Amino acid sequence: MQYFVIASRALIGVIFLVALVHKVVRRPRCAAFVDSAGVMRLGPTPLAGSAAGTVVAAEGTICVLLAVPADAAVAAGFAVAAWLLSAYAVGIGHTIRRGATTSGRRSGPSAAALGSRHIGRNALLIAVSMGGELAVLARPPAATAAGTAMATCAGLVAGVLVIVMDDLAALFGATTIDSTRR
Repeated sequence: MQYFVIASRALIGVIFLVALVHKVVRRPRCAAFVDSAGVMRLGPTPLAGSAAGTVVAAEGTICVLLAVPADAAVAAGFAVAAWLLSAYAVGIGHTIRRGATTSGRRSGPSAAALGSRHIGRNALLIAVSMGGELAVLARPPAATAAGTAMATCAGLVAGVLVIVMDDLAALFGATTIDSTRR
């Protein structure tokens, strides 16, 4: 169970760290995120900037809490991550239902339109966050150095795969074949 906690911390931590860095490094990226928050209508349009600022603060908080070697902090980090991912999933659902088209611009440069796969991704990440929180609260035994390294690597690889999910979907997505051409 301790290795699940370690892998989950790496997975959730790298996703939110990349999302945070993506938003704060360049002003145009932050503006694109604020615009997408406005299109999602998670609140009154004039408050889109405040909502985006709250998201950035929550992402930073998650990164710090998951990095602190204290069970209470890690459990809180997972709880905040689950809360934020739930808010994302609800926002994406509302956006899809309204027929609005926007990219999430949450965790990277992908401009892919939000869709049901993003809700599924968030549901999976919520499950990992909640599982990580429960596992931390169960007080798992100490981990070995080798096991910690492997679990961290596994979590980081899984995190990178989640981050590039839209690119992978485009790469391996269904293509149509024109049967009239010979």
